[in-house]
Amino acid sequence: LGRAQMKDTTQLTEGMVNITKAVAMDSTNAAVMSEIGSALYKTKKYSDAAKAYEVSIKNPERLIMDYWYLGSSYYFDYAAQKNANLNPPNDLLVKADSAFSYLAQRSPTTYAAWQYRGRINRLLDGAEDAKGLAVPYFEKYVNVLTVEKPEEATKPTNVRGLVEAYTYLGSVAARRDGNNTKAKEYFDKVLALDPNNTTAQQAIKAIKIYSTEEPPNFVWRLLFIYLCTRITENGSTKHCSKLPTHYLSNVGCTGIRRINDDHYAFSWAETQDLR
Repeated sequence: LGRAQMKDTTQLTEGMVNITKAVAMDSTNAAVMSEIGSALYKTKKYSDAAKAYEVSIKNPERLIMDYWYLGSSYYFDYAAQKNANLNPPNDLLVKADSAFSYLAQRSPTTYAAWQYRGRINRLLDGAEDAKGLAVPYFEKYVNVLTVEKPEEATKPTNVRGLVEAYTYLGSVAARRDGNNTKAKEYFDKVLALDPNNTTAQQAIKAIKIYSTEEPPNFVWRLLFIYLCTRITENGSTKHCSKLPTHYLSNVGCTGIRRINDDHYAFSWAETQDLR
C-alpha cells in the first residue's frame, strides 16, 4: 500500500507513514525506498527524496550510494530554498554533511563526497570563509584526484572541481592566513588548468602588491594622496616619515632629498597623470 501511495504524488505523506510502519516491523522493507527516493530525486523533489532515503538507509542491506543521494537531496533542497529566498535552515546542510561524511568514511576515494563536504562547510562558514571550515575537505578532494586517482583528474567535471578547490584554498591562504606564497601556488595551479581564469589572474596581481617592492599605480595614488596632505609652505615639497624611497618611483616625483635616516623631502610634478 505504502509503495503504491508513494507513486501517487498526492499521497506521498500517507505513503511515507505506511512504509515507515512497515520498516518498523521489518527493516528489509526499507529497500523499496531507495527506488522511490531515486524517482523523487530525478524529478527534483529533493525534500521528499531526502525523506525516502532516510528510510532506505535503515535497510541492513542498504546501498552505499543511498548516502550519496541522501546528502545530495538535502544539499539541493537547501540550494533550491536559498535560490527562492526562503532562508533555509542550516540543519539541511548539517544533515547533508553527515550523509557525505558516512560515504567518505566507507569509501574514502569517492572524491565527490569530499568535494560536497567542502562546499557544505563553506556555506556553513559564511561568505568571508573566516574559519576556513572547508579547507580539510577540499584538500582531501585534491589529494584523491591528483595522488590517489590521477586518471580521473583530467575529466572536464573534475578539472572544474579542481579549479574550484584551488581557488578556495588560495583565497583562504591569502585572506585568513596571510600566506601569500602558498596562495600564489594555488592560484598558479588554477591557471595551469584554466589559463583564462580571471579570478586567479586578479588574485596573483593582488598578491604581488604585497609581496614585491614595486606596487602598481593605485598604491602610488594612495601614497600620493597621503603626501599631498604634507604640503610645506612653498606648496611644492612634501614630507613623509619613515617611507622607503623605492615606494616613490614613477609617480611624478621630480626630486627626493634625504633629511635624515627616517625623513625625506619630495618635490612633485603636480600635473603627473597617475592613471
